[in-house]
Amino acid sequence: MSRSNNHRIFQHCLFAVLLTGAASLYAQQDRIVVPIDSRERLALSGNVSPRALPQFDRGPVDPSMKLNYVTLILKPSAGQQAALEKLLADQQDRTSANYHKWLTPEQYADRFGLSPGDIGKVRVWLESQGFTVNYAARGRNWLAFSGTAEQVTKAFQTEIHQYALNEELHFANPKEPAIPVALQQEVLGIIGLDDFRGKPKPVHFRKLAAANSNEVSLNPHNISSTGFDSLAPADIATIYNITPIYQAGHDGSGQRIVIVGGSDIDLADIQAFRQNFGLPANIPEVILYGPDPGIPSLDALTEADLDIEWAGGVAPGATIVYVYATDTFFGAVPYAVDNVIAPIISTSYDQCEPSLSTNTLNTGRAIAQQASAEGISWLAASGDSGSAACDKQGTGLEAVEGVAVDHPADVPEVTAVGGTAFNEQGGNYWSSVNGPNLGSALSYIPEIAWNDSGSAGLAASGGGMSMFYPKPPWQAGLGVPNDGARDLPDVALSASGDHDPYWIYTDGQWQIVGGTSAATPVFAGIVALLNQYEGSHGQGNINPNLYRLAQVTTDVFHDITSGSNVVPCELGTPNCTTGFFGYNAGPGYDLVTGLGSVDAYNLVTEWNAATPQSNVVPSCTPDPVYEGQTNSQGYSWFYTIGLTETAGVGTTLTGFTINGTDYSSQLGSFFNSSAITANGDISANIEAKTLTVPTTQTFGFTGVDASGRQWSKQLSVSFYGPQSSTQTPVVSSVVNAASYQAGMSPGAVGTLFGQNLSPVNGIEFPGGVTSYKGVTVTVQGNAAPLFVVANVNGQEQINFQVPMGLSSGTAQVEVNNNGAVGAVSGVSVSTLQPGIFEYVPTRSSVSYAAVLKPDGSAVGPFNPASRGTTVAMFMTGLGPTSPPLSTGQLGPVPAATTNYVPRVGINGVDVPVVFSGVAPGFIGLDQVNFLIPANATPGSNLPLTVSANGVASQTSRIAVQ
Repeated sequence: MSRSNNHRIFQHCLFAVLLTGAASLYAQQDRIVVPIDSRERLALSGNVSPRALPQFDRGPVDPSMKLNYVTLILKPSAGQQAALEKLLADQQDRTSANYHKWLTPEQYADRFGLSPGDIGKVRVWLESQGFTVNYAARGRNWLAFSGTAEQVTKAFQTEIHQYALNEELHFANPKEPAIPVALQQEVLGIIGLDDFRGKPKPVHFRKLAAANSNEVSLNPHNISSTGFDSLAPADIATIYNITPIYQAGHDGSGQRIVIVGGSDIDLADIQAFRQNFGLPANIPEVILYGPDPGIPSLDALTEADLDIEWAGGVAPGATIVYVYATDTFFGAVPYAVDNVIAPIISTSYDQCEPSLSTNTLNTGRAIAQQASAEGISWLAASGDSGSAACDKQGTGLEAVEGVAVDHPADVPEVTAVGGTAFNEQGGNYWSSVNGPNLGSALSYIPEIAWNDSGSAGLAASGGGMSMFYPKPPWQAGLGVPNDGARDLPDVALSASGDHDPYWIYTDGQWQIVGGTSAATPVFAGIVALLNQYEGSHGQGNINPNLYRLAQVTTDVFHDITSGSNVVPCELGTPNCTTGFFGYNAGPGYDLVTGLGSVDAYNLVTEWNAATPQSNVVPSCTPDPVYEGQTNSQGYSWFYTIGLTETAGVGTTLTGFTINGTDYSSQLGSFFNSSAITANGDISANIEAKTLTVPTTQTFGFTGVDASGRQWSKQLSVSFYGPQSSTQTPVVSSVVNAASYQAGMSPGAVGTLFGQNLSPVNGIEFPGGVTSYKGVTVTVQGNAAPLFVVANVNGQEQINFQVPMGLSSGTAQVEVNNNGAVGAVSGVSVSTLQPGIFEYVPTRSSVSYAAVLKPDGSAVGPFNPASRGTTVAMFMTGLGPTSPPLSTGQLGPVPAATTNYVPRVGINGVDVPVVFSGVAPGFIGLDQVNFLIPANATPGSNLPLTVSANGVASQTSRIAVQ
């Protein structure tokens, strides 16, 4: 292979990167590029409910049956999803420029939704199938539509059947729906083809036959002959140290909380609750999404009143917005998210994870990620059946469905709230008389895990390990299981309905209740006080900071170390081998109470406590690793993996993988310690055998700082056969990576050619590090970031950024290949050396300039640029910028060339230049945006030149129509 062809390989790889990132340079583009033809179908997997089993099937429903507000869930592209996850991490990273920079629904749509054109195509197709489109999301990621069962069958090629189970009739699709092939990359799933919906927990409550407002006013402390205490909002304020927040002037005023429900309500119930407990008359807003469900059950009404009353009881000045719908998960919640009705959403409806389809679980997370991107904190009850989420609270004395957790509490972007119970242990924690607002608690009361399971059935704090969602990087710290799964709950508050229950007013009467359904709106009220204290418009996903605080503070959480969510189970049923299963509370995090309950005042005032961070650098000695003499055990490759902490902050290694195989359970046998002290190191001496070489082994490391921050690192090491001899690198030439002209320009991308430059076989992309597989490049002693290291058919090259700060003249370039050093001197250095990156278009045999059109596509002879449009050309060597950049620094927006504007000529005629400078998000890559005049001469092979302050680039090509 010639040098020019080797050079061309790099150019093609670079241009592929540019095309991948083109959406960030220009407006969102259509992804549906072929007509939506209903005759060409593809089954959409993961859209059949696990509960739609043949033994329950009672045949097709009436074809005229109406299905209301079915929801077509649309998905981001792979690139959009990666960018979303990066944004979500940045929004919670205090060092990021995107920290707490929330998106509007329209901004979310422009970055992560379908284009306006595509959403219009999907809508037209739905309407062509006879459906009525009820709602098109502002985020351009879902549409709600209605139609008959017959229309559904025709449009999605699946019937709707009736199912009878648990003494209830339901409808569902018995097989996967099918969609037009043109939509296969855009549709995530369909919600609403069945009515197996989330239900309110049959909350653990007691009706008080003689209860009335007078009895509550006089004696909430000891409400019956059984002698247990009960909770007024003033009690919760005392126990969880909320009172000092009120005294500081923060009661939730100006904040909003969405309570999600599935029932109509009577505002008079809310009014009675607030009046009796001395709360301001702050009547909730009520929003209905879709058809009115009315009051489908007493449980649904009770749940709504409980959540509304107690969120407002803790944050009495906040505006409570009750959003209700027939389907809470995929109706009320996405509607609240899509319209950013409030920065806090509290849900107490649930479904156990195994009962849900893959699409439902994916959709739940998609909604939660959008909420987080918009600054919304979503809180959900962890469940009331202990470790047996599929056996609902109160439905039986023994679990029969196995270990499970509840959705949506299992979603990493949702804060799962578990339950505790007060454990007075004979202490004096209650007054014998009530205070002005009927409170009688005197102080914080010690807590244990909530577990009232017994004669009334299962009743305990939901918790355990998700079977679907992996462990998020922030879920780390003392007690967090090394299980690779999302664990829940995250926090817990009082939830017992038997001991110290909560007062509510519902259906015109007083009741006392418990459950995580009560703990969740209480915590939502605390988050509202936090937002007010912070002067914030939202916190987004609060979980990363909760786990961080658990490591950097000692007084935010009450660590619950006693009790369990162990429940009785029927022998022979799933997971039941002893007659019981579940988890125990313990020091630090546990699968019953999470991080524990909160001291609200300390949570609010220490929310921004400093976070020290470690920096762990992995290494391999030697690197690369060559085959040695085989020892008596048959091992031939010998090396040492090291981890060095360089930031002066202690940390702990928690995970170790080799080529994806997890050796985390064997850390002790590999490393001399899992604890890495500040500025210290640990190492592992490793042997290998029977390797097929050459090969690359990838080592993965995860850990957690003392601050609770989780980190991950990777190290790739090449392995070879026996090393015959050490060969000295030979550098034959150094050129501009774009123009292929000899010499270098500070900050530009350079290419050096030669022999014995690296141990690499093929083409590899280091990504801008200064040392890669034992290879470094220095210019006048300054380390150079490496972009490409290649050896293709014996032709070797390294692409690097020329270090900043070099003086004009000549310089020495040195290559160190694992200790063998070669150098070339007298390489020309000039301030400006403009070079145009080029690529070879498909069906062409010649190179064209790397130019992108406004739609993000590459300009070429079969895709010419239009006259009257602005295009972006990519170059290197345009010289200094303002603001100035350091070596290896990504280009900000904007970093323009200093003191001059380059001249761009097409066919010998200068054209207007709109911008010139470093391409945003790249190192050493320059971007020149220029306008192609409306009167420009068209042509498929026009000469294109650039002059940077009088210094000319090579002549390239451009196509214009």
